[in-house]
Amino acid sequence: FQRFIGLTYLMALFFYAYAIIPECFEQDEKNNSEKVVLSLPVSRKDIVVSRYLLVFITIIIGNIAFFTLNFIGKYLPFSYESISVNTPLFAFAVFYIVLFYSICLPVMFKVGKHKARGLIFILFFATFFGLPMLISAITGSSNELLSRILSFAIRSSNMQITVTLLLLTGLVCIASYSVSLLFYKQREF
Repeated sequence: FQRFIGLTYLMALFFYAYAIIPECFEQDEKNNSEKVVLSLPVSRKDIVVSRYLLVFITIIIGNIAFFTLNFIGKYLPFSYESISVNTPLFAFAVFYIVLFYSICLPVMFKVGKHKARGLIFILFFATFFGLPMLISAITGSSNELLSRILSFAIRSSNMQITVTLLLLTGLVCIASYSVSLLFYKQREF
């Protein structure tokens, strides 16, 4: 049970982000608010930046909610095991969520959330159920690349792992942002 505590944190944060971010796109599309916003002195670049900021703001709010509920849970009258989150786990959660939305956001900017709904749904369930299977596969795998990654993780300090994950997060986010901006500039309303 103890090895799944981090997975609980990761999935709670991921599910929270999944509930919020696509819904924002859905509401904008449903209310035709993009047309209104684009008539204001706001560039398409600002709109794309705001969506990527939304991902990070959602992660921050999700963490605040998670830690608040975890804190309250300690004082409940029934047995509750507190979940501790270290910095590498936090960095992995940020990387995991940003990676998911780095795939989804360009598609949503290209075709809209409504048309991208099927792909997002499939990706969500592949991610949600695939992560535990991926962890099991990695721990029992003899793949050389996976062995090197595990070896790096074992030899590295928490700070090295955190910095590496955050740098990867930044690179993935920049690449996705560039693609999203390109798609959104070409999109007609």
